[in-house]
Amino acid sequence: MIIEGTLYYINPEIIKIGDKNFRPAREETLKNMEERIIKKGLRNPFVVTRVGKELVTYSDFNTLIAARKIGKELVPCVIISHKLMNKRIKYINLYRRYSKLKTI
Repeated sequence: MIIEGTLYYINPEIIKIGDKNFRPAREETLKNMEERIIKKGLRNPFVVTRVGKELVTYSDFNTLIAARKIGKELVPCVIISHKLMNKRIKYINLYRRYSKLKTI
């Protein structure tokens, strides 16, 4: 049973990226992120929501990719409801110049 708002440790390979127009950062930026994760770990958990049977995130895409590349087996995640995720998406869209995210 999954309780919303609880911290879970999840395999990063099963977390999907919710932005279909997402393009990863340049390789050198990802390398720096990988090194930072190796040295200091992940500072904040990923915020994810359930869409069907999948876990989807709508932020921190490059951090997720860097964690996958270095082979992290588990990453911290907080699972939230669709209602809360839609509020986060609206907030994220305030700062995005291009390709605004669609609410769930």
